[in-house]
Amino acid sequence: MDIASARQLLIDIAARDVGKREVTPNRAPWLAAYWPETSYPEGYATRAPYCAAAMCYWLACWGRELAAQGQLKSTLGMSLAAYEHWRCKYAGAWRWLDWADKRGLKVFGEGHKPAPADVMVFDISHIGIVKSARENRVATIEANTGPSGGRDGDGVWEKDRERSAARMFIRLIG
Repeated sequence: MDIASARQLLIDIAARDVGKREVTPNRAPWLAAYWPETSYPEGYATRAPYCAAAMCYWLACWGRELAAQGQLKSTLGMSLAAYEHWRCKYAGAWRWLDWADKRGLKVFGEGHKPAPADVMVFDISHIGIVKSARENRVATIEANTGPSGGRDGDGVWEKDRERSAARMFIRLIG
């Protein structure tokens, strides 16, 4: 699988959740699936913010789908077991920067034009996946946001953000 197709697969996985809404604050049946993919599985029980938990879940699904297609080794250069060890499990947005640094991934500031499937880590301790970027805007998919764009919303939304809202971008592939 080429890099562009692998990036698109990650975006498509995140897009499956767009439009899902909480039943009560930080609670919904679909939300419970996010937390076991993190290092904080009790996050659902404590009603913790879930933007980074969603990213952990989407990454877990991405690796499993690449493996099921026989494409994980050729695309990311690792087995599924190695990928599970490699992928981020932090349920806190800013911890993703530590993870990226430890993994030797490219991390860029807001002046960088992100690529599709880059991870956007916000200044407000929030995180999302980049769909596309243009000029000074970034189209994202984010969990635990809402119509106003805050970091503690009511579901999974597509958003159009100022690039300056980014603390950093993490390049997962390519």
